Amino acid sequence: MGSMADPYKHTGAAPAVQADLDSFLYRYTKRYTQVAVDAIRAVDKNHLIFGPAAINNFGAKARDQVLLGLRDGGVQVFQFNYDPAFGPMAASMAENNQSYDLTGIPAYIWYSVTAQADSAMAAKPTIYAQPNFPTQAGRGDHYANVDVPNFFKARGANGDHYVTGFDWWELVDNPGEGINWGLITLRDNAYDGKEAVIAPGTDPEGFSVGGENANYGDFISFVRTANFGVDETLSRELSNPAEPIH
Repeated sequence: MGSMADPYKHTGAAPAVQADLDSFLYRYTKRYTQVAVDAIRAVDKNHLIFGPAAINNFGAKARDQVLLGLRDGGVQVFQFNYDPAFGPMAASMAENNQSYDLTGIPAYIWYSVTAQADSAMAAKPTIYAQPNFPTQAGRGDHYANVDVPNFFKARGANGDHYVTGFDWWELVDNPGEGINWGLITLRDNAYDGKEAVIAPGTDPEGFSVGGENANYGDFISFVRTANFGVDETLSRELSNPAEPIH
């Protein structure tokens, strides 16, 4: 049976044992998927079927048998994970790319990045593998200059741009986890260097801002610039099919 210390790769197991276990994993995953897909298709004939959230944990490729079982069971779009910062797959789309090569299924990316110390969640501890940077500006720089370009440029071996977009977690800082996942604080102040500050005031539309425990930095400007940049590039290059998407 091989080493019990290696339940994923079954190191030392006889080839027939490995083949049997791989076959079981594929069949199990495919059947699990088919039950859910059949239930959805019984009432909804037209929408795409998205996979579970989120596979390829920390950007590391799931087992081939899982990916193929999900595909063959009826999943049409995957949700892949991604490690922005500090793990062995930090800022890498390599194994997500390999997953597309294996399955031919497009994907969107589950994603977030934080700046705990420069946020309204500063009094809370970070959590395991939190993709954390010292400041909102550092958070924004990584978002705009590393992560979004990684998603935009990701390709399969055949040249396909398989990433349909990304799923940002989340709109507001999470009080349950005590984590700076948000674009805005619990006081509804944007992390733009202007709203999430100590001094009370009003924004250009007359809504109240400020009232935070400290003055927090600017993340939103990086988000705005990066997102508009993607829109502009797509608009330009898709309107000119002869020009390759970069």
